[in-house]
Amino acid sequence: MLRIQVTNVSPDVPRDSFAAQPRTLFRAGDGFCRVDEADDATRGIHASLIVNEPDAWFVNWTDKTARHSVDPGPTFKCHLPIFATPPVAGHTSDVPAELATLEFGRELEFAKAQHAKTKSGPPMVADKPTVEYYLDFGDQQLTLLVDPDVAGKERLFAISFGRPHHESVYLYNQVDTYPFDPKEFSQPAGIKMKP
Repeated sequence: MLRIQVTNVSPDVPRDSFAAQPRTLFRAGDGFCRVDEADDATRGIHASLIVNEPDAWFVNWTDKTARHSVDPGPTFKCHLPIFATPPVAGHTSDVPAELATLEFGRELEFAKAQHAKTKSGPPMVADKPTVEYYLDFGDQQLTLLVDPDVAGKERLFAISFGRPHHESVYLYNQVDTYPFDPKEFSQPAGIKMKP
């Protein structure tokens, strides 16, 4: 079970806003995902999305309610996309379709499968040189900043997607692996189900 805590540090996201608060994501295989958001007191929501395919629960811990849904399939795979992908229901996006499969917890797999270029050296993190994986999409660039060797594994520090007039940046505060805990992906106890 992978646990990731990320913070949106994009230049246009105000530091005191809800969007800039850390969120915690869990992933186990293809069928188990969870996203725990920070408390949004302004809207009266402290949300979690819990997915145990084919079941999913959107939970509001503030009022102790949840909505349940069932994935109609046929694939029964949960997704944790990082960036908004091409237009859906009349919304536009400046993210290329190639990034539709880029997900939290699978960033380095994606970069390597896409044959990302690499470069070493600055920027430095904790006085150590880093490795950058980067992919160009015309005038847009995806960059993954990693520590090349943490106990023999690469550790992701940050991911950014730069466009001509906007940059999206996520800082990875924590990335850990734990034994699988089915309770993290179960219907929460003491919660009233809404229709």
